[in-house]
Amino acid sequence: KYSVTLNMFTPTSEHKPTPPLDPDGSPPDPHTPSPGSTTTFSGDPQVVLALCIAIAQAGPLFSILVLYNAYKLLERYLRPLLWAVLRSIPLRGIQQTLVGFWSEPLKLGLQRL
Repeated sequence: KYSVTLNMFTPTSEHKPTPPLDPDGSPPDPHTPSPGSTTTFSGDPQVVLALCIAIAQAGPLFSILVLYNAYKLLERYLRPLLWAVLRSIPLRGIQQTLVGFWSEPLKLGLQRL
């Protein structure tokens, strides 16, 4: 039911039927565009490989570019943000201890007096 092509997970029922033979009985040249076709992409495996490599290199390059721009945008706030994160880590434990200690007396409120 499935055929191995460029997209190997496409069911064979979705593939276009094979083109009819030329009048001389030979199959048409796959690189010659059919009449009315304006496609400029060739199905050459080397072209497909080159496109895949170009896209694979463009992805990380775009990610690095976005991260660099975010760094440059937040550069003046980097030191205060870093200070806040590093100070909040030890203070979080102290806050949990204080809340745990005072939560029961605060819940009781003035009832015990």
